[in-house]
Amino acid sequence: LPIHPHPESNFPQPNLDQPSPVHPYQPQPHSELPEPYQPQPPAPASVGPEVCQIIATGMNTEMQQYASLLASEALTQFPNQMMAIARHIMMNFEERYGPVWCCAVSNGQLGFYLRYDRENHIYFTLSRHTIFLYKSGFVQSIMSDPQSIEDPNPNPDIEIGNAQIIASEIGNFFRHPSQNMAMAQYIMSHFEERYGSAWHCIVSDGNLGFYVRYDPSNHIYFFIGSTTIFLFKNEC
Repeated sequence: LPIHPHPESNFPQPNLDQPSPVHPYQPQPHSELPEPYQPQPPAPASVGPEVCQIIATGMNTEMQQYASLLASEALTQFPNQMMAIARHIMMNFEERYGPVWCCAVSNGQLGFYLRYDRENHIYFTLSRHTIFLYKSGFVQSIMSDPQSIEDPNPNPDIEIGNAQIIASEIGNFFRHPSQNMAMAQYIMSHFEERYGSAWHCIVSDGNLGFYVRYDPSNHIYFFIGSTTIFLFKNEC
């Protein structure tokens, strides 16, 4: 499977304590409403085999190749099943490289703001899907089985209204679907201001799939219009 690395860019440098987006452009300083981001670069057109376009990674070449292979397998075996695609990639990657890995998949624009290991992540596009596979920088050991959500009803223990209010305050971003990174940062940052750390946020304007270890008492999975939002704490 051909892999095309993204041209070298000045990527933001994440660490294990502070959340970071993975994005090919330097993020703007946090403000009440984050500045717009540039659109994600589209996957290049290909003839014959699909091309894996890497946007950002900290993995070695062998791991990159395996991640793209798993993604290709999953997209073939589970068409239009985002949760199953994420599960296939994450479970097989953990089988070879050990825990703790997480995976998010979207057939639209994917945005996220979370804590991850900068040496163990890959953010890429393949067959018009965007995939982020990363090793958690917050959970250092397996505390529970990874989970996806079949029923998108959020856990009633969390203050659902507050998360939805925060999300609804960023209505201007919905005019620019490529701004999902900024949306995720805005939601997570404001939620942590009120409820403390450590939260993570994934946003998609397409179908969203994920396979992660999260705290069943501290998550919400909801929709605003055509945008899907998953806000969660890791299991710890």
